[in-house]
Amino acid sequence: HCGLSWDAHMNIRRLLVDRRRLKRIEANVHARARLREALGQETDLEEHARRGMFCWWLHEHAAVIGQGGTPGVESGESESNTGPETAPDPAALILWSMDRQHRWPQPFKGGVATLRMPLRECLDGRSFDDLRGAVRDELGETFAGPRYLQRMLRELRRLGLIDERDGRFVTTDAGEQLLESEPPDPLIEALIIRVLGFAHLLQFLREEPRRADELSELLAQFVPGEGGTKLWHRLALWAAHTGLLERVSGGLRQLTPLGREWAARLPTDLPAPAEPQTADDTEDEEIEVIETTTHPDFAAIWEVFETRLRAQGFVFSRSQVRALHAAWVFHDTKRFAVISGLSGTGKTQLLLRYATIVCELMGLEPSRHIALVPVRPDWRDPTGLLGYFNALHAEPTFQVEPALRLVLRASRHPRLPWFLILDEMNLARVERYFAPFLSTMETGESLQLHAELEPVNGVPAAIPWPANLRVGGTVNMDETTHPFSDKVLDRAFTLEFWEVDLDAFLARRPGRTPEDAPVEEALKSLQALLRPIRRHVGYRTAGEVVDWVAAARGADSEAPVDELIDQALFSKVLPRLRGTESSAFTEALEALHKACTQRSLRRCAAKVESMRARLLDTGITSFWS
Repeated sequence: HCGLSWDAHMNIRRLLVDRRRLKRIEANVHARARLREALGQETDLEEHARRGMFCWWLHEHAAVIGQGGTPGVESGESESNTGPETAPDPAALILWSMDRQHRWPQPFKGGVATLRMPLRECLDGRSFDDLRGAVRDELGETFAGPRYLQRMLRELRRLGLIDERDGRFVTTDAGEQLLESEPPDPLIEALIIRVLGFAHLLQFLREEPRRADELSELLAQFVPGEGGTKLWHRLALWAAHTGLLERVSGGLRQLTPLGREWAARLPTDLPAPAEPQTADDTEDEEIEVIETTTHPDFAAIWEVFETRLRAQGFVFSRSQVRALHAAWVFHDTKRFAVISGLSGTGKTQLLLRYATIVCELMGLEPSRHIALVPVRPDWRDPTGLLGYFNALHAEPTFQVEPALRLVLRASRHPRLPWFLILDEMNLARVERYFAPFLSTMETGESLQLHAELEPVNGVPAAIPWPANLRVGGTVNMDETTHPFSDKVLDRAFTLEFWEVDLDAFLARRPGRTPEDAPVEEALKSLQALLRPIRRHVGYRTAGEVVDWVAAARGADSEAPVDELIDQALFSKVLPRLRGTESSAFTEALEALHKACTQRSLRRCAAKVESMRARLLDTGITSFWS
């Protein structure tokens, strides 16, 4: 029901559904469900038809019903009169008066697809700041600039596609129709009715193909001097974006079949402007993006690590920061660093802090230039990283993931640094989900994003490899992860974090008190015994041990300190113990049992003793066995 008329569809949705963000079929399904709530299930085909006819009746009387009236009763309507007495011809186009028409329409890169994005976001209303963030994520920084976005919203308002209500931008019915309409009929109709010279352009081309200079001369009647050329360029872009105009041999322009259909609906006589309008030179057709090219040197970066991060309790050595810095700058196209090692040693924090410091020193917004992407174990192809083309959607779309958003920004701004950080990157097989990156960064060929011929949702089919993209990955090598192949290692610069400076870390901890000394000493003594077998703890675990004891001590002041330390080490340190029979592992367990006994850590001592006995019996042991 109402499937062939947008006006009928909108009226039925208002009366029966009252929900936005629904596609046409979805709204009709909800409307039919609403009728079933009121009238019960259809009993036969005749009842189906009757309800479809009822929807058309609702549409024809929507104005009366919307005002609270009852058709044929309160309004005095006759039941036989199912519509206005003087219904306008739907094929006729009634142009706005010349003094009301929009002058100097601003074209935008990406055409109709660009305009649909803010219309889609504003279906439920958006503030300017919220809309700016959404546009920035999907279309990029250029479109999200306050000046550019304000112009875009102004054009959409002048075309009747968006309204501003109480500080929020709301998509109009015509704008919502544009989201589902292909070709973009609502936009075409708005351009013809509301934009100065657009109808004249179509009428002039309706006769025969024309040269650009002829079309400029035609539009010079609206603007003096060179303004006709400028107006022609703007209207030509809109006509091309909407599929009304095409270029043919000899530099001629002609109407497409769609253009001829719309030209046939024009009034016979088009009015001429009363007086020429001065060209508006205050609107630039291109927005200039000023980019800095100076990447901070290592000395400036290390100075921030030494001052600010040391005060915050982070422990990064000069050699670690220097190694990462060189890995990300020494090669022109392969800026790929992998940090492996002990969990909790600050691998991810080093990547994040370095990237943040670089952005701040260059006057850039870190949240725009850094993407932290946790790798999922179920990633078996690049879709989790790059997104995917969704051909099953009513209007084919591309599902864009955060990593792809960053890569697209990097390709648009090649002189700025961009940082993609993959956390726990070997939870899935890197060779599978990271394959496009591995191939492209080595060969220099384009990064393939999808197989469509045209951009989808602003996502092109392919982009050149962004040499300004820094990729960093963190790695934990245990039985839950996948090893790296030589293909990955050949392209990466690998760093390893196994050294843990507990003395420096504990000394720098904010809020440190003298009461922390016993747990710190016990922690350092066990750390020294576990270090030879690589079962020692990182900074994260060490900090949590001290914090837990402090919290437990504050909750129960009568609790014995040794008992609290015993529980903390049992819960946070011993679960890491596992291994097979070897002289080093056996000696470490013996030394650990002795140390726990001497410090009256009875729970830890008993657990280590049971693990040692199991190791002697079976040749393998772990905390959980």
